[in-house]
Amino acid sequence: MHSFRFLPPLALALLLLPLTACQEQTSQQSSVASGDSASVGLDTGAASPDTAGRIGDKSARRTGGANRPDTTGTDTTGSGPSSIPQRRYTTTASGLKYYDLQQGAGPSPDTTDRVRVHYTGWLRSDSSKFDSSYDRGKPATFRLTRVIDGWTEGLQSMKVGGTRQLVIPPNLAYGAKGSGPIPSGATLIFEVELLGVEGKSGSGAGGR
Repeated sequence: MHSFRFLPPLALALLLLPLTACQEQTSQQSSVASGDSASVGLDTGAASPDTAGRIGDKSARRTGGANRPDTTGTDTTGSGPSSIPQRRYTTTASGLKYYDLQQGAGPSPDTTDRVRVHYTGWLRSDSSKFDSSYDRGKPATFRLTRVIDGWTEGLQSMKVGGTRQLVIPPNLAYGAKGSGPIPSGATLIFEVELLGVEGKSGSGAGGR
């Protein structure tokens, strides 16, 4: 997988992520709401076509601490995240954990690709939801270079049509400073449905 950047706060990897669902220069926070912004957990207001809004927009990214996974439902609207036994996660060298709730059969995105996703994000500490593209009724679209590291890495090994749970440590999300509804040192859980990859054949549109 790879290094990340992703949300409007809750709106917060694809975390497009609208992932409601960040620009590395935190001094330019005003730019977060523009263009290709994925601001996982960053409240940028209205979602633009290319908003990962809330999903981990690079510009909202920070550095930091750690947290644990929880409760039920691949659906994303009121319940907590699906409960996955620890032994079933794949853990990468960076500390990212992931589990495929559903395997896809389409193409996988590269680091610079633009993707379309549906997602929901929760704080691992208490399973409280901070962002969801499902709640907005519209998928998030963004380039993987525009979201938090956990999203960038976690989506590259997915295939279109798949749904994956990501457990993202603070160093791959918003770190010690947090962002919007995401507190300092928070570990985040996202469930991401990869709907399409721009410019790749077999990457149709699906989703709820």
